[in-house]
Amino acid sequence: MAYKLLGEQVVNPVDDEMSGTTLVYVYVTAEVLLTLKKSVADGGAVVGTMTIPANSTVSVVKYSDYTVTCPNSFCTPVANHW
Repeated sequence: MAYKLLGEQVVNPVDDEMSGTTLVYVYVTAEVLLTLKKSVADGGAVVGTMTIPANSTVSVVKYSDYTVTCPNSFCTPVANHW
């Protein structure tokens, strides 16, 4: 699969909207817990969490105003490119 880059890579994001993108490519260097939250305007409640094993990549789909927190990671806002 090819990705279209939509913004700057964020290292160790904390409550980051990732440029308002709906798809985030995540690479982690150590086992981490990724947390996805609703926007502060919507109460900031946790939508879900995911444990990601060390040296792995995942693609996370989210609403544009949801935030990502993921220590020990490099997260890039992307879109699918066909």
